[in-house]
Amino acid sequence: MKNIIFHDEVRNLDELVDKIQSLDNAPTLNDVKIGVICFIFDKEGKVVLNRRGPGARDDIGKLQALGGSINEADPDFRESMKRELREEAGVDDTEVGKFIGAIVDTKYDKNAMKVIDWIILAYVGKQGSEEIRNMEPERCIGIEHLDINNIDYNDLGETAASFLDYIKKEGIR
Repeated sequence: MKNIIFHDEVRNLDELVDKIQSLDNAPTLNDVKIGVICFIFDKEGKVVLNRRGPGARDDIGKLQALGGSINEADPDFRESMKRELREEAGVDDTEVGKFIGAIVDTKYDKNAMKVIDWIILAYVGKQGSEEIRNMEPERCIGIEHLDINNIDYNDLGETAASFLDYIKKEGIR
């Protein structure tokens, strides 16, 4: 599993850079991209994950939280997360709640054909009244609603496994 490098919420790129530079064991980062993900809980208390499809950059076939990379036009990371939920899941009313932490996830990106140091910023959220849909079928095989206590960790991407382990230990919903 990956280590969560901090739990204090950062709102934008400037705050993220300051936070990483302030860490005692600051990670060495090379080609960096920033991603936001949200572990959404539905009305039955199940966590909503997507299964990565053949068009995904990495972790193909694995379960991951909904989300994606930030855009320069996004005013802050929460707005990036809301935009990603609209684009990826077709929802506007999902609550982006508590910030739970950041992980550095170094992956080979098959689209860029190079290794990327992803800084993944994670939130928990609550599904609103809108149905979560798969809006990116080329990148996502499907959306799954799972009992957090019965998830097969072998089915998860390493980042999802690390954050879900933390969510379970802390009792976050």
